[in-house]
Amino acid sequence: MDLTISRLLLQFIDTIEYKKIVEDKLTWPLFKSVFNIPELGEKGYSKNLRWMERINELRRIPAHPTESRHYKVEDFEYIDYIYEQFIQRLQSI
Repeated sequence: MDLTISRLLLQFIDTIEYKKIVEDKLTWPLFKSVFNIPELGEKGYSKNLRWMERINELRRIPAHPTESRHYKVEDFEYIDYIYEQFIQRLQSI
């Protein structure tokens, strides 16, 4: 497949599809050091990927706007926490 076509197709992958790729038993060892981010206040699991589901939920707020969907202060704090953790882990590899 042409690299340009591959890049275009990646634009249509949703966060949940990325999660499926990351958590697959064959690929998890490759992604674990960066993506294994436990939730605040939790001990953690063998695969700490619940943050990807929450980020996907938060992504829906502007992607599918309704009057009842809006961000809360806690959402921004959560996004900041995940961003900081992700970047810190990415820089350490």
